[in-house]
Amino acid sequence: MSKPHLSPALWMWRVPPLGDSALPVCLPTLSTAEQALYHTIKSPRRQREYLAGHYLLRRVLDHVLPEWHEQHHFDLNDDNWLTLIGPQAARLDFNLSHSGEWVACAVGLDCQLGVDIESPRRRRSYRALAAEYFAESESRQLAGLPEEQCRQRFYELWTLKESYLKARKLGISAKELGTGFVPVADPTVAWCCYPFQWPDGQGQRVFGALTVSEPLALTLEIQQFSMDKVEPLLVLAREPLTPDR
Repeated sequence: MSKPHLSPALWMWRVPPLGDSALPVCLPTLSTAEQALYHTIKSPRRQREYLAGHYLLRRVLDHVLPEWHEQHHFDLNDDNWLTLIGPQAARLDFNLSHSGEWVACAVGLDCQLGVDIESPRRRRSYRALAAEYFAESESRQLAGLPEEQCRQRFYELWTLKESYLKARKLGISAKELGTGFVPVADPTVAWCCYPFQWPDGQGQRVFGALTVSEPLALTLEIQQFSMDKVEPLLVLAREPLTPDR
């Protein structure tokens, strides 16, 4: 970990089907323990998500920290959580998310971060869920919106909340889901949450949020990965939100 600072990196991958010839080349890059756990997963969808996420993490590190594998490697801890092993490994934080065909990977040095993406395909009772779990002001806002705007705002808020909880290494609870978000007024604020979304090419939108334990120093360009190239997907807005606690 020779770099004194590394701006967070955020990559997306629209993963091909598990039977695609591209995916079998991913499995040998995983540790023996990761491969063993992969083979115990019964659901093909879960297998695909697991394999793609763990492979994408390595590709992101190859790009932003090319020397990482000289002294570091990934393995599973006693709880089967993916862990980086090596000198100063605790400086690196990473987080994965997956929804539908998409997998997201965020990586950063000397910060805490969390990412969440949602590629919704079925309708939910958005107003009822918001009334039960969201902040009162958020629930009122959703109640007054037309159906499609309500749906979009629900996922904007949900990804903000989940990315924030993941950055803090907390599980989802009714209490924490009730946290609201406000624009950042203090540049030294502890948590900065950056919402984003993009069209999936099939007439729908994918919603996401990145939470970091400090404001981004530079504009972050989200990258889209494929097996043969990496290209810009979108630029993250510089105006973050922060939890209203």
